[in-house]
Amino acid sequence: MGQADDEIAKFRSVLKTLIRDAARTKAGKGPDWEPRNNEIAWILGVNPATITRWFNGPSLPRRTAVASFLEMVGSEFGDHEEFLRWWGRVDRLRKGRPVPAVMDGPEQPHPAPQEAPSRPVPLPAEEIRWEGTGVGASVGPLDKAVAALARNLYGQWDSEASYRGLVMPPPIPPRWTRTERPVAGRVSVAVGDPDKPGRFRELPETQRATADTIQEGGLKELFEIYAGLGSGRIILMGHYGSGKTSTAILLLLHELDRRIGLTRDTSRKTPVPLLLTAQDWNYSEQSLSAWFAQQLATTYTFLGSAEYGPDAAWRVVREGRVALFLDAFDELDPERQIEAIHSINRESQTFRLVLLTRTQDFTAAVKAGHRPVHGAVALELRPVTPDLAISYLKDYQPFPAPDDDPLRKVIEQLETDPEHPIGRALDTPFNLALLSADPQVVDELSTAGPIETREKVEDLLLGRVVSVAYGPDQRRITEAERYLGYLAVQMDGEDLSWWRMHHWVPRWERYVLNTLAGTLIMSVTGLMVFGPVGQYTVTGHTGTLFGLSYGAAMGSVFGFLATVVSEARDPRPKDPERRSDRRSGARRRVLPGFPDRVPRAVNPAVALFILAVVTMAVRNQSGHLLFGLLAGAVASCASGHAATRVRSISSMRRRWARLGPNLTDLLASSTIGVPIGLAYGLTKTPEFGAVAGLLTGSTFGFMTSMARPTSDTETPPDPETHWKQDRSRTLLVALTAAVPIGLALGIQNGRAHGLVAGITAFVGLSTILGLGTAAGISDIWRTALVFVQLRLRGDFPLRGMRFLRGARKKQVLRTVGAKIQFRHDRVRIALTPTRR
Repeated sequence: MGQADDEIAKFRSVLKTLIRDAARTKAGKGPDWEPRNNEIAWILGVNPATITRWFNGPSLPRRTAVASFLEMVGSEFGDHEEFLRWWGRVDRLRKGRPVPAVMDGPEQPHPAPQEAPSRPVPLPAEEIRWEGTGVGASVGPLDKAVAALARNLYGQWDSEASYRGLVMPPPIPPRWTRTERPVAGRVSVAVGDPDKPGRFRELPETQRATADTIQEGGLKELFEIYAGLGSGRIILMGHYGSGKTSTAILLLLHELDRRIGLTRDTSRKTPVPLLLTAQDWNYSEQSLSAWFAQQLATTYTFLGSAEYGPDAAWRVVREGRVALFLDAFDELDPERQIEAIHSINRESQTFRLVLLTRTQDFTAAVKAGHRPVHGAVALELRPVTPDLAISYLKDYQPFPAPDDDPLRKVIEQLETDPEHPIGRALDTPFNLALLSADPQVVDELSTAGPIETREKVEDLLLGRVVSVAYGPDQRRITEAERYLGYLAVQMDGEDLSWWRMHHWVPRWERYVLNTLAGTLIMSVTGLMVFGPVGQYTVTGHTGTLFGLSYGAAMGSVFGFLATVVSEARDPRPKDPERRSDRRSGARRRVLPGFPDRVPRAVNPAVALFILAVVTMAVRNQSGHLLFGLLAGAVASCASGHAATRVRSISSMRRRWARLGPNLTDLLASSTIGVPIGLAYGLTKTPEFGAVAGLLTGSTFGFMTSMARPTSDTETPPDPETHWKQDRSRTLLVALTAAVPIGLALGIQNGRAHGLVAGITAFVGLSTILGLGTAAGISDIWRTALVFVQLRLRGDFPLRGMRFLRGARKKQVLRTVGAKIQFRHDRVRIALTPTRR
């Protein structure tokens, strides 16, 4: 182990002690208490996975978070600035970056930690309740919801910041100035009367913003405006690639880091910031508040859990417990931007709003609409100065830099002639990031002929994004350009939800594929079950030929019906121009006390499945179709409702907590078991009916419980997590539906024809029941068929999710929650012509 590795390991050991002491201080515990990682995460308000990465690598907490830890423990860790300098040194060492001379110091530039702190406790010990393996504060349901949301967001954006290169090397510090463009009203209106409280009070431990403080600055000053502006409205503008989204992410993480050191009362007064994109907002149907609540409910589904109280998503919006960073406002159509501005002006806003938009587009929209955003301050990101650009590029050079380093030429160009088109093109963080990822483009710039405009430099940088990510194999580059070009055309500036890709291709092809698959699988199963081995009988018929024909017929029917259920879960939007994300065909209901509608997810797959099962079972046994339809309808409604109740889980609760039944589960089970039990009890014996009712009710009730959406409060939403959750849910529901029925029929067949016949019937019938159920309820299966359709057209690879995951790792794509975007809209635009 080298000297750098020794210092990094030593720092992590001290950091672990610091974080544990901070958790003890905030929880009001003594030095003898040894908290587990998940308990530390809960107390500090971060994600458990984040704590693990801090303790064991590979990442370190950001400077703001370390400062919060030091503030909590007081003077026990000596000089705070000295510790923060050590943090900066170690942060560079672990990435192999050069350490400036000012950071050089002794091998251990910080004294060993002392005993656990004894500062005044911000979170009183008597208000902490320890339950089993977890910890829970004696707070209200909404406070718990906000705390869970903050932890989830911390994990989401802490990870995403690393993907976007906002951790190491340090990103270019954003600089802004108050714009003179006519896009907002007077600053005095936004600031408010200093003698009267504004619409939004300043956040705890901050000062009220004034006209004098809203002039220019960096991230620190931007946070001060966000925290202290009376109107709570900020417009952050910038040109293409100026770093608007990156600035918003840094501001969001700064606020989440700051929340670590807040007491319970002060954190209650501090809203949790969320970054969302504006493409899905239809201002004509929803106010911004209603849309905000909808996005919360559909993206962070654990907010629908009963433990957080009814309708937690809209209550945190209504009570100002969250703040909205609204990105990509400029990607709305010009007419929609005008109407959206008018909608914002008309709304009685209950939450802080930071609007991110391109300068030219927003200026044009305000001019065309003849109205600025009322009560807002408009800030504009400044171009990157040559000195900052040089410093940033030097962080990507080896130390010391060799004479043949490609970046040396660019640095010399910036030092000698910053007004050259190359220098002017490198005045945005986006272009600098492209250059740092592809230093060899310097040679192409030197051989591309005269460089007369910055646009030519930008075109060269954008034109090499795919070749850098997928090179040097030209075949891979060509394939990637074709696949990404198809994505660019289909997305058309909107976010990609992988579970909605089925709207891109004709659905009749999936009907054919599912029908053929059902026919093939059930034909083979029919040969096995009805043949000499299984000897299964239906209405007195059996045998190999009967099994083949019967299996083929039933397979085609069930394959077709499974497709009907699958497509019904998320039908194509009526207006193709408005592809709003109504996950799983979400239906809406009016919420009391809220002016607009917030989606409440419905599980039509479970409802249709229960309708078919109960109707056929009661009809076949009783002989009365009307009785069967009535019983099926009641059971369908109850089960469909029960399968929509979100149940949240976390590392603070036992894994089996999600399986606990509630009153809704028992009601759904009874609506299934009672009519089936009556049908068998009236036609056979009461005892047989009781057994049949209990068996079917408990089986399908358990299946309904397994189909219920389960949301982990500590797993950040991303496409891969969404994929894994759908896979787990599908497997559980399919097994729950298939195994009990297959087992019952297998036992019946085994009693008639022997053990081998019983096992054969059990395996065969369970297989077709499980696969049929999975085909109807699985987003993965439907999307896999889409990948087959697209592969046959040559538009996308067969392993589509693997390609999307790889494109994200190569920084061609990025994610916002569970949705996928191109790294920058200019990358999408550059790729789009390849498909037109």
